[in-house]
Amino acid sequence: MNKQAKLLLVDSNQPSLKAMRCSLETTGYRVYTASNKQDAARLNNLEKPNLVILNNRLIGSIGLDLADTLLDSGSPFIFYQHQQAPDPLHSHETGEDSAILLRQDEQVSSLIACIESLLKQSFESEELKGQEQHYIKAIETGKIVGTVVGILMERHRLNRANAFDLLRTRARSQRRSLVELAQEILDALETLTQVSE
Repeated sequence: MNKQAKLLLVDSNQPSLKAMRCSLETTGYRVYTASNKQDAARLNNLEKPNLVILNNRLIGSIGLDLADTLLDSGSPFIFYQHQQAPDPLHSHETGEDSAILLRQDEQVSSLIACIESLLKQSFESEELKGQEQHYIKAIETGKIVGTVVGILMERHRLNRANAFDLLRTRARSQRRSLVELAQEILDALETLTQVSE
């Protein structure tokens, strides 16, 4: 997993925000933080994080509004529950120091595992989108070239192979791509058709 993934952490509790940021940065992530809706929305638009992490305590105040904003922007996000550690003096008196630290470590480990899983899905989705765009472009390119080859076949009474060779030879002689020349021919024919109407 790419540990340079960008995370936006949103929590209204500053000590909790700093502690979680420190844990995630130690793991290798680039972490941005916000404690209110305005800063979170601004950082989301500016930094385009791979994942936004919202503390559950935000629900009922700014959490749901911010979630709507993130949905509109297409940014992936999750809510998480961070249990705030009890008062250190109280935990020392009751002998719960090690138990508290263990629960916090388990909580951070669980969150990181969740982040890893979601980022993997997100990156795979982006890769699929990229492949889809590549295929769409290839199909469109094929249609443009195929249309011009058809026109050349009709105009010059050529078979498909010879018409394609004619177009390719012309493109090479002009040091241009096949699709660029084909698109220019289609544009010229469209303009000619409009003028003659």
